[in-house]
Amino acid sequence: MKRYKLTKLLLKTALTYVLCTNAAFAFKVGLSLSTQNSDTSYQDGIELEEKLKQSGSDADVFFA
Repeated sequence: MKRYKLTKLLLKTALTYVLCTNAAFAFKVGLSLSTQNSDTSYQDGIELEEKLKQSGSDADVFFA
């Protein structure tokens, strides 16, 4: 459970960095999440992908 929380924190930190930087150039971002078995982790991955795309980044989410 601690690993999941740490991963979620790191992803939110990365998202905050992307959203707060200059939008003059786009990032290509790939997110690799450990599982999509739980509804929460799947929904978090989809929401992060949508937010990154809204910020102008090219984002893909992959589940192991």
